[in-house]
Parts: sequence; structure tokens; C-alpha cells
Amino acid sequence: EDDNNKVNQEFSLYPNPNNGTFNIDLTKLDQEIISIEVFNEIGQRVFFNENIAGTSEIVNLKNKSKGVFIVRVNLKNQILTKKIIVN
Repeated sequence: EDDNNKVNQEFSLYPNPNNGTFNIDLTKLDQEIISIEVFNEIGQRVFFNENIAGTSEIVNLKNKSKGVFIVRVNLKNQILTKKIIVN
């Protein structure tokens, strides 16, 4: 396995915590982004986008309940996840 593929594969979420709308910064990713998904605490998918244009994505969960959500960025060869708090 080529460890060079693991270099700088990270994204950031802000603000965190937030009130239901947050930004995903994808500028540090150099692999093709397949899709972005957000899941709630019980594993239900509450956001999905496979048309990622540019280096950021705005997610609006204002109609969802508060709590901890998992943001998953699906890359061509890797899956990255981070937690975000909506309060």
C-alpha cells in the first residue's frame, strides 16, 4: 500500500458546534471526492451530495434534531469521518 495516498487527506468543519448550518472545507483533499454524507446519532443519513463543486460545501441541518452528527467524505480511495455538534 502506498502511504503517499494518506498524506494531507483531511477536511475541516466549522463552526463546530453550530446551530444547524456548517461549512465543510475540502481544500486539503487531493483525491477525487465521490460524495459527502451526514448521519445522525442513530445512523440515519440526513444529508447526501454527490455533486461536489469546488473546495467547500455548506450543510443545512436546521430542520433536524440537535445532537452529534457524523460527516463522512467519500474519496476515491478513502473514507474520512468527523463529528460535528448541532445545538
